[in-house]
Amino acid sequence: MKRLLFLISFILLLPALSFAQESESIYTQAKVLEVLDTTYPIVFGTEIEFQTLRVELNDGTISDSVFNDYTPVRAGDVIYLTEGYDPDTDTEGFFVREVDRTKSMILLFVIFTVVYIAIAGKRGFRSLLALGVSVATVWFVLIPLVVAGHSPLLVGLLISLIILGLAIFITHGLSVVSLASYLGSFISIAVTVLFASFAVSLARISGLVGDESSTISVLYGSTIDLQGLLLAGMIIGILGVLDDVAVMQAAMVREFMYEKKYSYTQLFIKAMRVGQEHAAALVNTLVLAYTAVALPLFLIILAPANQYTQEVLPFSLQISNELFVTEFIRSIVGSLGLVLTIPLVTGIAILLFKKYPPTEPRTHTHHHH
Repeated sequence: MKRLLFLISFILLLPALSFAQESESIYTQAKVLEVLDTTYPIVFGTEIEFQTLRVELNDGTISDSVFNDYTPVRAGDVIYLTEGYDPDTDTEGFFVREVDRTKSMILLFVIFTVVYIAIAGKRGFRSLLALGVSVATVWFVLIPLVVAGHSPLLVGLLISLIILGLAIFITHGLSVVSLASYLGSFISIAVTVLFASFAVSLARISGLVGDESSTISVLYGSTIDLQGLLLAGMIIGILGVLDDVAVMQAAMVREFMYEKKYSYTQLFIKAMRVGQEHAAALVNTLVLAYTAVALPLFLIILAPANQYTQEVLPFSLQISNELFVTEFIRSIVGSLGLVLTIPLVTGIAILLFKKYPPTEPRTHTHHHH
């Protein structure tokens, strides 16, 4: 119980910790009082909405020279400003850097939490608790360690094992099912890391392409190993799916063992049959999720012709684009980790339940011992 209270307290303190970080920001917060003017210049062939705003800064100062070529805003919105120059509109002054979306995010999270807990009950609450601690681990442990120059792959691997443990044991409690799920996933992650490293090396993936990589290079120089960061992201990205398939497989073995009429070989075969169906569905889910996220990217890199010369590009050149191959490897690595987890967890669950047979769930409550 003390552990649970500690975890709840930690999550409740996250907003305060986050605010402490934001207070050191170089950006100025302001409230929009009025949209003074709106124009529609053409930038890169696309019409954008360019606003001139009257705002009230945090110190009470009123400014009429705030320009917004970002997301259109309206009176009452809270925004963050930064001083600069916009070459597209030849304007110098304060510009809207970001819209404060904190309140909308909190509202959306509250709606989701109420609906989720109403349907999923106590286990749903524990699942959200585990998710909160996992996100906090990434935010306050993994990112600072990577920024400090530690190996992203090593840090990512260790954090992944911690996150997986939190997700499984907080959500499902301490049990043989949880232990089998964790051990099987542990081995699967280790193998997946080796395969991911091999795949990235084989495909000559540098991790240097893309806007994010360029920005990281500018911000941190050569401090961060971008290839290792890519591998760490691949591993962390499959943790939720591994948790799902692992716990289901271990629970399935337990349910079959209640019947006490199968040999251990028969148990393995029966559990694997169901696991194969589950794997097929989850692999589709995983690949489609990656494809959906990368869809704008695919529209750019798989364009059939050069946008400037209109030269038709060879198909092999299109699919050899490093960004495309990276997403391809991400899907392959995630699917492999998912598939490997099924036989590993099934075998480990059978071995553990041989030593610690599951207790038949009670169907009658009037017995007293």
